[in-house]
Amino acid sequence: MTIVAALSPALLWAASLATSTDPSKGPICAIEARQEPSGIRLVGVDGHRCFRCVLPASLPYFVPETPLRLSPKAFSKAPTLKTVLVELDDGGVAFFKDKLGNVTSSIAWQADPWAMSEQSFPNVEQIFPTELPCTPGDFVGMNASYLGDFMKVAAKIGKYPGSVKLFTGNDSTLPMIWEATLDNCWINGGETDVLLQYLLSPVLMRKA
Repeated sequence: MTIVAALSPALLWAASLATSTDPSKGPICAIEARQEPSGIRLVGVDGHRCFRCVLPASLPYFVPETPLRLSPKAFSKAPTLKTVLVELDDGGVAFFKDKLGNVTSSIAWQADPWAMSEQSFPNVEQIFPTELPCTPGDFVGMNASYLGDFMKVAAKIGKYPGSVKLFTGNDSTLPMIWEATLDNCWINGGETDVLLQYLLSPVLMRKA
């Protein structure tokens, strides 16, 4: 057995909430963990919303050079502070560990076959707007369930529970980005801030 990755259970849970469960959507039925120059990028996306965060390179987490596709079902249970680390082995088993390094539970981490197809995982960077002036100028419809998922994330693992920032475009039909900052207790007291981003497409609404 060889450990191929070490990640934050809390952030994998947050990503799992935005990951597709529709087998016809192929690779986005998995959480992607990818090594970037700035750190490890975790992404969950389903076509209507996208969760994104980067674990800075200064933190003691790692993934292989080849991006991993992880089962969202493996990380769908809300985290507790008793479990601060998950290690993934090359046999497909994830080991959850406490602050002392003791294994508290384990589960299969590999994504379903339809998520492991040769299709490329989407380039989510291109769907995040680079400028958001926060002037929609009209009412905006949002999927309450999707919005509620990120509010759960912010309330559960956010640095300022219940506090989020909203960035909107200059049109009510453009995606919106919600942001929160991870409470450092979820990365075992690390001092680096981790930004949690949630891109959410609006629901088109007919005007009366």
